[in-house]
Amino acid sequence: MKLYKSLIYREMKLSRAYYGFCILFFALLITTVLVGLILPNVDEGVAPGEARLGFTLVSLVIPVLGALFVTRDGGNYKKDVNSGWARAVAAYPVTSKQRALAELLMRLISSLVFMVLGSVVTIVINANFGVNILLPYVSVWMLSGAVGLLIDAGLGVIVMLTRDKKQLKKYIVIANVAMIALLGTVAKYIPSFDESIATKKLLERIVDTLYSGWFFLICAAILCAVSALFLFVYARSYERREA
Repeated sequence: MKLYKSLIYREMKLSRAYYGFCILFFALLITTVLVGLILPNVDEGVAPGEARLGFTLVSLVIPVLGALFVTRDGGNYKKDVNSGWARAVAAYPVTSKQRALAELLMRLISSLVFMVLGSVVTIVINANFGVNILLPYVSVWMLSGAVGLLIDAGLGVIVMLTRDKKQLKKYIVIANVAMIALLGTVAKYIPSFDESIATKKLLERIVDTLYSGWFFLICAAILCAVSALFLFVYARSYERREA
């Protein structure tokens, strides 16, 4: 246990600048969402379903962006390479699996802390408007966090495939181009949202799904599966770096 505490402390200390940025970004994001929800005059004649729809879609910006940033790499890999730690650690009694598990735990713990801090939005919305968005908030946070871990797992695969810095840069460029192409392809299939009845019904179905228990379980299962993949890929990646 002391070993993992030391490794997690090391990872967090190296990431303090990145998490400082995350705190500022998160505070700005929460403030923007709260101001956008509280300042406008809410018509008391708005139906409960419409209120839930609006508050849910606006407030979920926090878990989508927050979890995605918090679960990403804080630049530790570059620091390890520049300091020589990536090779020197091979002489220490620390296995690649232990390092990968410490990395995963650090990200999950940090994500949990930020998720709790961001839940202040759910408390404010529930207190002022009577809409409880805690369940979709947690579900979307887990799903977005899984995406962040999956992206870094992909970077870990790139590290395993490279043999030198030149090849690493080439693979990173290819990965970025592929990501942009993928996002562009997905964007083509996103329906345009207008004020039509069909669009409103679609959004209502999406929100109903977010509030469902089965969606919460699916998000939890996805996070567990991606965490296992992240652990496997990073362990192999650390073995590759130490070789």
